[in-house]
Amino acid sequence: MVWKRGTKNSTPAQQHRHLGLVNDVLKNLLAYIDERWGLKTLPRSVLEAREEYIQACLDKTDCKEASVIWDLMYGAILAEKRLFRSQLIEWLKLPRRILFGDDREDLEDDKEDYTSEISNLLSEKQKVESAASAAKKAEAAAKKKLTVAGASVKTTDKVLRAQVETILKDYGIDRGAWHGGDLVGNHCRLLMAEAKAILTCIQEALPARGVVSGMSDDAILAIKLRCNVRCDLLQQ
Repeated sequence: MVWKRGTKNSTPAQQHRHLGLVNDVLKNLLAYIDERWGLKTLPRSVLEAREEYIQACLDKTDCKEASVIWDLMYGAILAEKRLFRSQLIEWLKLPRRILFGDDREDLEDDKEDYTSEISNLLSEKQKVESAASAAKKAEAAAKKKLTVAGASVKTTDKVLRAQVETILKDYGIDRGAWHGGDLVGNHCRLLMAEAKAILTCIQEALPARGVVSGMSDDAILAIKLRCNVRCDLLQQ
């Protein structure tokens, strides 16, 4: 039983309980709005830009991890092969009267092998680093795209419940922050007194956004039924 308008003989404990019940009804409706809609109130362009940015962030992370893993697995090997090749080059600078015949040919062959292996490793490293660089640029571009798309959205579209808060304020009901979002006595009475008008406005506002967002007829009907139930509770 919700606090009846005009009740004068209720005790402080009863009044406090009635306040809690009214606030619970309102919070339940706001929670439903937050859960049911969320980002679905935003235009498709913003949703797509957001998904693109999320994927770009994931790709950037994957490429960065791949680069780190490559360095861990092959970085030391590449450095070692470069060192050996440098040593071979220095030995091959010896005069032919000192280093000649099969010994020189073996060193020449070893140098060519190391050169080929180093080239292959550098090619792989370049591919990993190029992918990481491209992913970083793609992430920056996706972030910019999301920012531009989001800038075109009105504040009331960004969070649908803000529209509900505006409707409440139009009827003199302010969910003051110093009360943790709870309505005080006078505002509870206003909500109960204007329940029909307020819930009708909310009932019209939510399906209107739903049509724009492609909400199904069943979902719109569910919103209307929920608003009607909350209205009945507040008017009891």
